[in-house]
Amino acid sequence: MAAKRFEYHCKNCGALMVSRRQPDSSKRPIYCSPSCYRADKTVNSIQRRTSICKICGKQFVGSRPDSRFCSAQCLGISRRQTEPRECQHCHKPFYQKPTAPDLFCSRKCYDAWRQEKAHVAICEICGKEFSGGNDKFCSRKCYENRPKTGEHKVCGYCGNEFYVCAAHAALTRFCSMECRLAYAGPTSIEQILMDALDARGIEYHSQYPIDRLRIDIAFPNARLAVEADGEYWHTLPENIDRDRRKDEHLAIIGWRILHLPEYLIRSDVKHCLDLILEHLF
Repeated sequence: MAAKRFEYHCKNCGALMVSRRQPDSSKRPIYCSPSCYRADKTVNSIQRRTSICKICGKQFVGSRPDSRFCSAQCLGISRRQTEPRECQHCHKPFYQKPTAPDLFCSRKCYDAWRQEKAHVAICEICGKEFSGGNDKFCSRKCYENRPKTGEHKVCGYCGNEFYVCAAHAALTRFCSMECRLAYAGPTSIEQILMDALDARGIEYHSQYPIDRLRIDIAFPNARLAVEADGEYWHTLPENIDRDRRKDEHLAIIGWRILHLPEYLIRSDVKHCLDLILEHLF
């Protein structure tokens, strides 16, 4: 027995079609060919999906009935917390986050604005005119030849002479970070304590090694460890934890620990010396 067939007409061109799908089936044919399907969809989309972009206000034909944006750029703007701004050079509107400091829509506009605002300056060393904005020197060579108000010091590790500005002269002892890290001797505050102990004739050991640790100033007979704590290094989180573990280990093996802060050593070394003597005797 042959299967029953049903006749349909193409929704676009009206051509006759024959199919075994029943009229109430959701899979029954509507178009006779893919070209008719695309043609009918295009006509309906123009009539049904023309809308206005919510960001730029441009009229467009969307892919869905509820389309609100004409492009991916406008969609991205809507998804970010942005605000409209006016470019300082071309005066065109652009969108940017409220916390962003941008005042130009592109790098090209920024470069053009700098070129317009640049003024001619005169180098303080050679007197040459140059376009330098707020700069005082036309080149690196002139900058290095500028009048120096600092002082020359001798590195505490390599012995080379180096220049340091006046503001940092009192605290700078090394010509580079490599020399600072390689230096294994006493720090400036440790040297202050050592000079005070030498003046009193008290014996001590500097950088005393014990169980892979080093004590700044040690008194082995009294089992007293004196630590000179710099304000910067000993306030770092990793160094605070390291000092805690060091103190715990020294306490386990029977040592007493005396921590002296940098501000106290520099301001009243006599009081620091009295504290050491109280723990010794």
